[in-house]
Amino acid sequence: MKKILADFQTLIQKLSNALEQPLPGIEAQMRMLPEGRLPAAPASNYIDAATLICLYISDDTIFFPVIRRANHPKDRHRQQISFPGGKREKGETLRETALREAFEELGIYPDDVIILGRLTSLPIPVSGFIMHPFLAYCKKMPAFHIDPDEVQSVHLISINDLISKDTIKVKEWILGNKKRQVPVFQINELRIWGATAMVLSEFAAILSKLLIEADE
Repeated sequence: MKKILADFQTLIQKLSNALEQPLPGIEAQMRMLPEGRLPAAPASNYIDAATLICLYISDDTIFFPVIRRANHPKDRHRQQISFPGGKREKGETLRETALREAFEELGIYPDDVIILGRLTSLPIPVSGFIMHPFLAYCKKMPAFHIDPDEVQSVHLISINDLISKDTIKVKEWILGNKKRQVPVFQINELRIWGATAMVLSEFAAILSKLLIEADE
């Protein structure tokens, strides 16, 4: 394992610096775009939402939590894997939204979270939201307490699994009444696709670039 992935504080500093540079952006996001779909342009009627990728270390391994959404009939993304997050409330900054949602859904205390920066925002036409992903780390391992109204289960992903060369698969699914080739992150029992996979693709691209730079 590369030192940059083994040493938490080194990785955090490198990620913080990377987020101040031009991001991989839509090019990285599009690697996980289902066949037949085009990247959506931001529109004035999209609703702002914020999500949180919150890194922490446990037993010398760096993880971040994702959730399986609850099975609400009106939720277009029900039972899919996503980040903790949700709609911005009146008077909130996007940063405050990300922290509030992580606390409400997973019990991650805002005071334990250090925001490193933002990844590239992503419009989601099917739900009418534009997702603003924040990257952060927890000062200590979270004691997760899920909100069963919002979250069916919580799952942990290691960054080593995220950037594994065997993680990305292509599945044939029916989308819009047509067979489509859909790229997914297959991580243990999790199959992650759509907007969450597109954001993870950008995060993975940043991590991979840091590994390449560490070898130079």
